[in-house]
Amino acid sequence: MDFVNTPAPRIAILIPAFNAAAFIAETLDSVLAQTLPAAEIIVVDDGSADNSAEIAAGFSPRIKVLRQKNSGTAGARQSGADVTNSELILSVDADDILLPDTLARLADALRANPAAVLAAGPAELWTPGTANPSAPDTEVLWLDEKNLWRGLLSGNCIRTSGCALMRRTALVAAGGWDADRQLMGSEDWELWLRLAEQGPFARVPGTVLKYRLHSNSFTVTRRRKMFSSAFFMLAKHRARWRHDRDRSAAIADAEWNNCCNVTRATLQDARTDLARGKFGPTFGALAETARLGTRPLAERILTFPRRHWTRAVRGV
Repeated sequence: MDFVNTPAPRIAILIPAFNAAAFIAETLDSVLAQTLPAAEIIVVDDGSADNSAEIAAGFSPRIKVLRQKNSGTAGARQSGADVTNSELILSVDADDILLPDTLARLADALRANPAAVLAAGPAELWTPGTANPSAPDTEVLWLDEKNLWRGLLSGNCIRTSGCALMRRTALVAAGGWDADRQLMGSEDWELWLRLAEQGPFARVPGTVLKYRLHSNSFTVTRRRKMFSSAFFMLAKHRARWRHDRDRSAAIADAEWNNCCNVTRATLQDARTDLARGKFGPTFGALAETARLGTRPLAERILTFPRRHWTRAVRGV
C-alpha cells in the first residue's frame, strides 16, 4: 500500500519508570532516534527512590515527566495514557530498547490494516555484557489461530507492551490497563485479551524491541508469581463471561492448562531444591501449587462426565 500521501499518525510513547536510573537513558536514546518521531514522549515516574525522573526531565525538551506514588507498571502505563490525545500509543519499559524503525513499521502495519486494534512484532532477548548478548525470543510466539481471543487464553503472544502499537480508541474501549497488583506479571497479557474483543491484531515481521534480561529475570520466585497472576487474570475473565457458557468453558480449560504448567514447573523446581537439601522451599512451593490448583482440579473432576458425554455425542 502506498502511504506517500497519507498523513503520519500522531503517536505517544509512554515510559513507566521505577528506580530505572541505570537504564532509562538508553531507552530514551532509542525513543528519540525513531525514524518516525513520536508526537508525545511521556515518562511516568512511579514513586522511584532514585533519580529516574531527574534524568528524564533533563534529557530532552521533548520529554514530559509525570510523578506519582507507586502503583505498579500497569498503573503507571495508564496514568500516561490518561493524559495523551495521540491516536496511537506504545508503552515501552524503562530498560528496553526500541529499534530505530520500530514506530514506522508498526504504524505502517496499522495503516495497512484499518480493522486492526494493534500491531506488534517480536522481541530480541538481550543480555548485555555476556558472551552472547542477543537471542531470538522462542518462548512468546505469534498466534495464527482464527479465534485470537481463545488463542490468547492459552498463552501470551506479545512479549511486552513495547512490542505493540495500539489504537487509543481501542485501548479506551477495552478499559485500559488494569492496575490491580494481583495481575503483576500478566497485566499486558490481560489487556491483550480485552483488546482481542475489540478487533484483530496485525503482525509485523522482524524484531521491534530489545528486551533486557536481568540476573533475576527468570528466578523461581518470579516464575511462581507469574503463574499466580495468570490464575487471577483467568478468574477475572471468567467473572466477566460468567453468562456466556462457551467462553466460560474456554476459560476453565485455560485454568486447567495453567494448573498443569504450574505443577510441572513446581515439580522440576522441587527436584532441584531437594537435591540441594532445601526442604523448606520445596514444601512451600508444593503447598502454593495445591492452593492454586484446587479449584481447576475439582472442576475438572466434577465436569468430566458432561465433557466426556458431549464429546461422545459429537464424535470427538
